[in-house]
Amino acid sequence: MKKNITPLPTLFEIVLQRYPDSSKTTIRSWLREERLLIDGKPASSLDTPLSQETSFSLAPKKKYISSRIEILYEDKDLVVVDKPAGLLSVATDHQKTYCVHTILKRRYHTRRVFPVHRLDRDTSGVLVFAYSEHSRDDLKKQFEAHTIEREYYALVKGSPTPSQGTWKSYLVEEKNFFVRSTLDKRGKIAITHYSVLKTNGVVSLLRLSLETGRKNQIRVHAKDAGHPLIGDEKYNPSLSEEEHRLCLHAGRLAFQHPRLEKKLEFKSPSPYFFERLVR
Repeated sequence: MKKNITPLPTLFEIVLQRYPDSSKTTIRSWLREERLLIDGKPASSLDTPLSQETSFSLAPKKKYISSRIEILYEDKDLVVVDKPAGLLSVATDHQKTYCVHTILKRRYHTRRVFPVHRLDRDTSGVLVFAYSEHSRDDLKKQFEAHTIEREYYALVKGSPTPSQGTWKSYLVEEKNFFVRSTLDKRGKIAITHYSVLKTNGVVSLLRLSLETGRKNQIRVHAKDAGHPLIGDEKYNPSLSEEEHRLCLHAGRLAFQHPRLEKKLEFKSPSPYFFERLVR
C-alpha cells in the first residue's frame, strides 16, 4: 500500500503564511526586485517548492540613486554602490558630468565624496567611495597593502586548463593607455587567481580573485592565457558579443571599516546573461 506524500509548500505559500497582510501584487514585486531569497540567493519563481531544510528570507528594500545605481551600504564615512555597466566611476577629460562620483556629489551638495578605486566604464559591480579624508586615506592604504578582498566574475572564450590556477606577470602601461605583460621586472607585479565555475567548451564563466589590483589586470591576464574576455573591444577587437558589453563584473568586495574597525563584505551576483551565454 502506497503512502500518501504531502506536497512541499511553494515559496508563494510560505511568503503568504509569513506575511499574511501582503497582497499578491506586493509578493510578485518582491520577486521582481530579487528580495525573496532562498538559501541566500534570489528566487526565480513563486512556484518553487521549499523543504524544511531550505531557508527563506526577505531582503530589505533596495535603495537607488539616479534610478540605475543601487546603494549596498552607506554611513557617515563611506558608501558602497553596485555600478551598472556603461557608467564611468569618475570623470575624465571627455566626460565630466555622467559618472558615479558626480552623481553622488549631486546627491549631497554639502558632503564631500572621495574616489577610492575605480571600475572600467563597461565593468559592473561593487564600488566604494569615501565621505571623509580619513576614510579615503585608510581605504587607499588597504588597497595598497592588498588586504582588501576582491572577486570578479568574467565570461571568457574557451575553457582554461587547468580549471583553476594563477596568472602572474609584470604589467606596464604604454602611452596610449594600453596595458601589456612584460618580462621586465621594472613593471608592476600582477597576480590573478582564477577558477572555472561553468563551461560549455566555447565560453566559460570564471571567478577571479585579485592578489594585486593593477589597471586592466584581469583583461590582460585572460588575453595572455589565450582566453580573452567576451566583449573586450580594447584588447580583443575581433570578438563580438550579443550583449555589446565587457563581460566582467566585480562580484565581491571586503575590507576593514576605517572607523568602526570591523570587516565589511559586499556581494553582487554575476549578471544573468553571463550564465545564459554559458548555457
